[in-house]
Amino acid sequence: MTQTPEAPGTGGAPALEAQRASLGRLRLGVLALLAGCAVVGFVHGDAGASAADPQLSTALTVLAVLVGLGSVFARHFANLPSVPAPSRARWSLLTYLCAGALGPVGLAVTFLLGEGTRGLLYAAVGALFAIRTPPHFTAGAPTRR
Repeated sequence: MTQTPEAPGTGGAPALEAQRASLGRLRLGVLALLAGCAVVGFVHGDAGASAADPQLSTALTVLAVLVGLGSVFARHFANLPSVPAPSRARWSLLTYLCAGALGPVGLAVTFLLGEGTRGLLYAAVGALFAIRTPPHFTAGAPTRR
């Protein structure tokens, strides 16, 4: 059985589908992490809201917004047909990593600020960002418009 050589930079269809399967497993792990963070935030949140340090609250809010925007923009680049398939796989990886990072940020809000509702909201938004399956990667040359 002979294999046909792949075009340089495409990664090959079997390799790309293996990466897609790995991303699917990562997605499930991220969703499990976010569910765990949501449960912990729900159980321990709002137990006694303390006076929050405004600087800490602002820093965590900015971090959550930046991580959320990172997930949104990475998903956008992962779905662009003009981006080569291996790069689309990397953008998809970044999508799930950023979405998963919202869970620990939510836990930080819960434990450091005592705001369980906001921490739970961060985990829920992370789950919304991670719920879509990875895009299918094509091994062909990128299309130009």
